[in-house]
Amino acid sequence: MRRGAFVLLACLAGCATHRAPTYSNASVVGKYRITSTVKPYVKFAGGPKIGTGEVTFDGRGNLSGRQTFEGQQGTIRGTYEIEPDGTGAASITTTLEDGSSAGSALALQIQNDNQIKFVSQGLPQHGDWVSVQSLIAHGQAGLQGVFEKE
Repeated sequence: MRRGAFVLLACLAGCATHRAPTYSNASVVGKYRITSTVKPYVKFAGGPKIGTGEVTFDGRGNLSGRQTFEGQQGTIRGTYEIEPDGTGAASITTTLEDGSSAGSALALQIQNDNQIKFVSQGLPQHGDWVSVQSLIAHGQAGLQGVFEKE
């Protein structure tokens, strides 16, 4: 009887329920391809593609890279923070070759080991669209997109 109880206790200790992964800045490291679009104003899949490029995450909360944004080459620099549940935020400055620059605050969501989705932070989300009024009120382009690990 004691042996059966021991086996049962050992199994309970070793057969614990599956736990969701825990994430941190270190979960996002390496080179990622970036594709960004304008968040659509109406319900349809994706908006116009406005940017592509490559970003390197250092695993310590810093990122850098290059992007072609609306046909212009530019550099990307910024910081990011990943929460244990896989959500996070990034603050990015894009500087184009003509010297103009723009900042973006992005909300992040880790999808899996190879993909992170992003959307302009602070915009009210209505399923898969954002209203024109929301974009105007927040003064943001309504960016959305994905980082895909290379």
